[in-house]
Amino acid sequence: MIANVTYGYTAASFSGRMPCVEVADAIVQTARRTLERAVRWVESEVAGAEVVYGDTDSLFVHLPGRSKEEAFEQGARIAREVTRQNPHPVELQMDKVYYPCCLVSKKRYVGHAWQAPEDAAPVFDAKGIETVRRDQCAATQRLLRGSLETFFRSGGDLSPVKAYLQEHAERLRSGRFSLQDFVFHHEVRPPDEYRGQGPLAAQAVRRDGGPWPSPGQRVPFVVAEGPPGSRLRDVAVHPREVVGGSPPGCGGPARAPPLHLDVDYYLERQIGPVLQRLFVLLRSPSGAAGVVNVRRWLSEGPRPRRRDVAASAAAGPTVLRALAARGPACEACGAAACGAAARRPRLCGACGGGQAVPRLAEALWRRRRWEARVQQCSELCLHCAGSAQRPPIAATSTATSSSGGRPGRCSWRRRGAPAAGRWRWRTGEPAGLGSRLRPWGWPYSLAE
Repeated sequence: MIANVTYGYTAASFSGRMPCVEVADAIVQTARRTLERAVRWVESEVAGAEVVYGDTDSLFVHLPGRSKEEAFEQGARIAREVTRQNPHPVELQMDKVYYPCCLVSKKRYVGHAWQAPEDAAPVFDAKGIETVRRDQCAATQRLLRGSLETFFRSGGDLSPVKAYLQEHAERLRSGRFSLQDFVFHHEVRPPDEYRGQGPLAAQAVRRDGGPWPSPGQRVPFVVAEGPPGSRLRDVAVHPREVVGGSPPGCGGPARAPPLHLDVDYYLERQIGPVLQRLFVLLRSPSGAAGVVNVRRWLSEGPRPRRRDVAASAAAGPTVLRALAARGPACEACGAAACGAAARRPRLCGACGGGQAVPRLAEALWRRRRWEARVQQCSELCLHCAGSAQRPPIAATSTATSSSGGRPGRCSWRRRGAPAAGRWRWRTGEPAGLGSRLRPWGWPYSLAE
């Protein structure tokens, strides 16, 4: 303990109270030499023992083939002999026996801990994994702990674990859950410290519209269902906006329309990857790795039909109802055509008075222009993919185009065109009709 404190004082060269790099290096070297000497003795004197992990002040020794009682006996022997080899007051103590145990990486392990051979039941002990981390929701922590407990009790049989996970996945998809188990609590920084939108917690605060939290305060948010193709930052909302919301500490009036929790996101993006990272360490009897696929287990089973994003009771009129309430629309400009339901063609008052032909011509021109753009993008994608069923696309810029690229590929070549020059695709349209590709202004030419 005194050596650790001294190292903290002397190793900090800028903020330390008495910086001295030589003393800090001497402490580290002494600890490393003591640890290496203990590792060599264990692996040479204890039959079948293997030191799988060694830290500054601890050792993890794997004793294959031993029972729990034998592991305690060997642990006491190792502690006694290593203590005898070091000067006073250096002492190695027997702490606990993990039976069974899963060592993921440095300072990340989980298992059933036994403090003494006469213990009636073990203690679930986890360090560094998602069951004890605050960046995970309660549902992920509970399912991970439950699946590990089931695996430990079954003696290594994966069938109970698969049944346990599929049962809970079906329960979540059927809506039998508490929203409090799916709430994330993340800290946010001041808004001026984020370059973009920031993490999901910051985006949930912006979406909520309330005051910005104080530094260090944890913000609750959940992930709700959104329309197909929606971004994750658009569906990270305050819990009170979700059906069944308003958990403790999240008071306030509910907003309309309420949203539904995205259960598939939690199963596929939160719970599944966390479980997969642990169970992928298991190997088959032949030694093959990757025999467990937890994500496939969670995806199996019946899936209910996806609910609408908004609750039907508070969503208001749907699109079809809104169109029906709006009445007939003008076939030329799309405006409301009151009293023209029986007339053909259906026109509004302005178009019926002589403006129909110019408006129809403008609408047809816009349609042809967008159809040409869609066709150009489609041909460009096929061309870059190397498809031989489409003719090659020629492109010119404000500078003279050059060729020489390999067939079937697009090569961008630096040209002397001005930086403000844009592309004009050969579509047969007259200049000035928006046929240029406006998002880019690169002075490059496309050569075939």
